[in-house]
Amino acid sequence: MGDLAADAAVTGENGHYTAELSPEWAAWGPNGGYLTAILVRAALAHGPDPTSPR
Repeated sequence: MGDLAADAAVTGENGHYTAELSPEWAAWGPNGGYLTAILVRAALAHGPDPTSPR
């Protein structure tokens, strides 16, 4: 397995984010947990979690 922190990195701003998918996290295609990690990274890059205590 690869380094999840590096492999789930996203770039971009203003609601437009990109990620380079790593083949290290594939099992007949991209692993679902890996894709979820990328989506969470993009959501957090867009703004803070509104449900977290401040």
